[in-house]
Amino acid sequence: MHTARKQVQQDVPVTDAVIDRARAGDHGAFEAIMRAHNRLLYRFVRNLVPADADAEDIIQDTYIKAFRAIDRFDGRARLSTWLVKIALHEVYNRGRKTRMTEQLDNVENVISMTAHLRPAGGLVAAATTPEQDAARDQIRRYLEVAIAQLPEDFRTVFILRGIEEFSVDETAEMLGIPAATVSTRFHRARARMRDLLDKDSRTALQDVHPFAGARCDRIVAGVLERLTSLPD
Repeated sequence: MHTARKQVQQDVPVTDAVIDRARAGDHGAFEAIMRAHNRLLYRFVRNLVPADADAEDIIQDTYIKAFRAIDRFDGRARLSTWLVKIALHEVYNRGRKTRMTEQLDNVENVISMTAHLRPAGGLVAAATTPEQDAARDQIRRYLEVAIAQLPEDFRTVFILRGIEEFSVDETAEMLGIPAATVSTRFHRARARMRDLLDKDSRTALQDVHPFAGARCDRIVAGVLERLTSLPD
């Protein structure tokens, strides 16, 4: 029951009052911020780094930097935009390899394979049998590999626009590039992924690198432990 409560909390909007409390050093308020953004940050970062552990480390470092700098968050951008920018900076700072270890010839082969797994009525029709469950898992895995093979500039735009559904302007703000560049890169990324971004595939895309409650708790606990040791 305790875990279920925390899972629900991830979807609760962060109010200005919560942010003000976090600015005052309230760890409980900052925990609410983390739980509201963990799923977003994990899916974003995990598509840019090769392993779960790398993503969790980067997200923890992102939150530590955000806590230290939250006085500089002025509210002109969304809090999620600000956090994604910090996370992206952490990814670039670490110089992580972005290619997945699994090798496929090219993105076109991935797309060809997923075409044979489409359940009747769409790419991600609700799974009601073990066979459909297995097909859904396999599609998700192919999507992960296909996304990993996009050029990095295209991949970051694709994740923010196609998976997380941020606007062109929000994505441009996060990445520090012109809105026109966002539109161009997203168009080219979609061309590479072809029919994987149609309306029926959106649920599958949001399932890429699923974020479980235990991972959320682990990240939050790690950050809170580190916060207690920060100098005043």
